[in-house]
Amino acid sequence: MVPTGADPRVPASQMRGGLSLPEDLQLAVIAITPEGRIRAVAGNRSLLGPVRLGVLASDALPALYPGLDMAALSRGEPVEAKTGQGLAVRLVGRNTEDGRILLATVPDTASEAAIQNLREEGEAALRERTTFFASLGHDLKTPLNAIIGFADMMRSGVRGKLPEAYQDYTQIIHESGQDLLLLVEDLLDLAKADARALRLDFEPVDLIASGASVMRQFSAQAERTGVTLVLDSAGEAWAHADARAVRQIWQNLISNAIKYSEQGGTVTLQAGASGDSASLSVKDEGAGMDAADLERVATPFAQGKNSSGRIGTGLGLAMVKQFVDLHDGQVRIDTEKGQGTCVTVTFKAADPADLAEFDHAAQ
Repeated sequence: MVPTGADPRVPASQMRGGLSLPEDLQLAVIAITPEGRIRAVAGNRSLLGPVRLGVLASDALPALYPGLDMAALSRGEPVEAKTGQGLAVRLVGRNTEDGRILLATVPDTASEAAIQNLREEGEAALRERTTFFASLGHDLKTPLNAIIGFADMMRSGVRGKLPEAYQDYTQIIHESGQDLLLLVEDLLDLAKADARALRLDFEPVDLIASGASVMRQFSAQAERTGVTLVLDSAGEAWAHADARAVRQIWQNLISNAIKYSEQGGTVTLQAGASGDSASLSVKDEGAGMDAADLERVATPFAQGKNSSGRIGTGLGLAMVKQFVDLHDGQVRIDTEKGQGTCVTVTFKAADPADLAEFDHAAQ
């Protein structure tokens, strides 16, 4: 029912309260009273269709826009709809002191196209960055492998024993080369993961053997910093995983544990299997982390407050999480300030049938 004095033929450009909108704008406004009745309209009439003042908005709006999601509109969410004549309209409602205002606009397809173009340009730039990192990674890894290899030969005395004064230098060169190689691999894998181009080759992986190999890699570094590495595992632990990714997970966790351990500390490696899962863990006796640190360490290039005075990129745990996510696995960090940290990574256990084929191929 139309209130006394209300003219249902009021021009669409006029609204009570002195508001006047040109009818050629791609905008229309509907004012609704606190009781839910349409009290005024203004703007482009084609966005509204025939509407009578004083009628209940809950009755009028579904008639104006067939299939309108009234619940979403009442929550203040933007809603896409069409008028009875098929014109696409975007609606959004806002509460005011004297009721509610409903805005109807034509979707800005030009802006949406621009956004899509920006998205495509961003994806292209990401692919170019990934290609660049892949090339850079290859260019860096080739000389690094040579440096590490020759440093290993020198400290092993393949061409004759070095003078005592130089033997420590070859060890430092070897360790620094290993650290830099791990950083290059992390950066490359991070770029690939961002571009969703990181591919894994799943197979049965012996977590204990992998951990023992990486422990030998870091044994000299641990010894030089006064940290003891211990592998504490019983039985077998075979995971359905990517062998290179597992090795990098071990490398990052052990490297971090050594870095945050005090002289005389112990870093314990464990691996095991139970039911349909297999896990590895690295535990240190270092500074530990508080809740704020835990939120930061999974973010690339971010380090916790316990990193003060320790050189690092903040990629270690972030890369571990990236790899574990790609395996649909889980990462659990048990830590307490001043009580050390234990990081446990859980994978799907290797299928016995795959393991049998793997053993047969190895023979």
